[in-house]
Amino acid sequence: LMPPPHVIIQKGFTSTTLAELLPALGQTALVAGTGLALSIVIGIGWAIAMAQAGWVRRSLYPYAVVLQCIPVLALVPLIGFWFGYDFSARAIACVMVALFPMVSNTLFGLQSVQPNHREMFRIQKASRATTLLKLELPTALPAILAGMRISAG
Repeated sequence: LMPPPHVIIQKGFTSTTLAELLPALGQTALVAGTGLALSIVIGIGWAIAMAQAGWVRRSLYPYAVVLQCIPVLALVPLIGFWFGYDFSARAIACVMVALFPMVSNTLFGLQSVQPNHREMFRIQKASRATTLLKLELPTALPAILAGMRISAG
């Protein structure tokens, strides 16, 4: 039923097979990298929007949870029907897998700002943008990087 391991290794790493596998490896890496980059951008933006307004968090966070709960394999035929089975459909599937860790970790990091620090920015009459850029995002950076590490898997 199955050939011995030395035959698999011999046939798997011959020059003809390796020449066929390397372009496929490049395409897979490109799709995975594109999906990861899109999920980082979308996830951080989504989490910032949820951290800035409570009503946005209450209305959008359930969609993030639903996105995580639905198996991607159940959605792949639907994605294939809508977008085909080319690069864009594969990138969308990668985004669906990697988006929730980015959203949840970034939101956790943005909400973990010390109340004293936030109060200091309020006393100094800092704008929301200044508070976000100079307090919340630097504080959330370890959580954002952890989300990137989890999403990269």
